[in-house]
Amino acid sequence: MILAAVLLVAFMWALGRLLSFAPEPIGPAAEQFAGGTIVTVELTLVSGLLGVVFGLLAAVSKLSRFAPLRWAANFYIWSVRGTPLLVQIFFTYFALPE
Repeated sequence: MILAAVLLVAFMWALGRLLSFAPEPIGPAAEQFAGGTIVTVELTLVSGLLGVVFGLLAAVSKLSRFAPLRWAANFYIWSVRGTPLLVQIFFTYFALPE
């Protein structure tokens, strides 16, 4: 997975260099698009790792003998699985502080 991310970043960087010789409006913006690829790959890796960590914590908590921890895990799993992804995205964008 990391090799694929590195290859994607290298490809987009090379493509950005190549397209930077293109005429207006593509040329000046090509470097920014290539730089945006790096940010996208970083966000993808970080969110994937956080998802695995939260998922493992929820799974282990659901097996706990401590009832409040098990209830919290059940509520977390119920709320994440029970709401559409678009609603979660809107909540994250509009309801959480900046």
